[in-house]
Amino acid sequence: KLRADLTSGQNEQLRRIAEPGRDALVTQAETARRLGLSSAATSVLFSEIQRKGYLVEMDPATTGKPGRPRQQYALTGPARLAFGTLRP
Repeated sequence: KLRADLTSGQNEQLRRIAEPGRDALVTQAETARRLGLSSAATSVLFSEIQRKGYLVEMDPATTGKPGRPRQQYALTGPARLAFGTLRP
C-alpha cells in the first residue's frame, strides 16, 4: 500500500525495511547494506521517513564493545499497518 506523502522510491524502500520477518529494530548501516544504498542516501531516507512519522529513534544498542553505540530505529504503527506487518 503506497503512502501518498512519500515518493514511489521511498515507498519501496520503506516496504523493504518493513518486510515481515525482519528485525523490529533497524540501523542505518544494516539498511544501507540490505538496500544497496550509500550511507548518505540512507541517512537522507531515514531523516525523511522519520520526519513524516514512519520511523522513530530508539535507545542506542549497547554491545559492550568500544566505540559509539549503534543508533537503532523502529517503524511506527502507521508504517507497519501500511505494509502489513501489524494488523489493525
